[in-house]
Amino acid sequence: MSALSPSVRASPAASGEGDALLTVRNLSKHFGGVTAVNDVSFDVRRGEILAVVGPNGAGKTTLFGLICGFIAQDSGEVHFDGENISSLAPHVIAKRGMVRSFQIVQIFPDLTVHETVVAAAMLHHPLPAARRLADELLEELDLAAKRNDLATSLPIQSRKRLELAKCVATQPRLIILDEVMAGLTLAEAEVPISAIRKLRDRGITFLMVEHVMPVVLQLADRMLVLNFGEMIMEGTPQQVMAHPDVQEAYLGEPLDA
Repeated sequence: MSALSPSVRASPAASGEGDALLTVRNLSKHFGGVTAVNDVSFDVRRGEILAVVGPNGAGKTTLFGLICGFIAQDSGEVHFDGENISSLAPHVIAKRGMVRSFQIVQIFPDLTVHETVVAAAMLHHPLPAARRLADELLEELDLAAKRNDLATSLPIQSRKRLELAKCVATQPRLIILDEVMAGLTLAEAEVPISAIRKLRDRGITFLMVEHVMPVVLQLADRMLVLNFGEMIMEGTPQQVMAHPDVQEAYLGEPLDA
């Protein structure tokens, strides 16, 4: 079975069972007099793809930083698989099975593409198994031909796929994607879109921030909308995109105004 091939077990989201893997309750963060995130609560169900959308400055990246332990919350709690992880460090949270990609791709400057994925895989695997997993992931994400290139030499579209490969290599249960499609054309986004679908089909859960709306509409089971740090809407992509409050947050006025 390849690293991205579907497992025998159907994802709970697909089967309709969908209990919460991640629970966020009353999360808030202030920077001086600015409220970045204000009393946000939501669940991410096992096996689903939940997209967080909103205009620039809505608080999306701050929210992800709070969930992953990169930013300390002022109030509220984050629970992962029933455990309160609100005060845990990011590397401890990663070992629990929740990993995050970054909008600006994080790359070790002196490592090759293959070595970069091996380093991520060694979070849970000894070196021989980490190398095998890296081989599979590079093949699946169309990076095998670049395995010996320095990671820093990759163009943006390849760096984005490498960032996804690094996340998957840690064997996560929940992947948090921050603008993984940013800078890509829709054609260039086809490989990561296909990979994310395969991973969801084998039971991996996704929480994603994404500005490329055609990608969100292709991938998301549900959407959550932030504006000025507050959640203003949650629902299916069709429900969210038809809501006048969402249209106004993005465009300044409802679409039919």
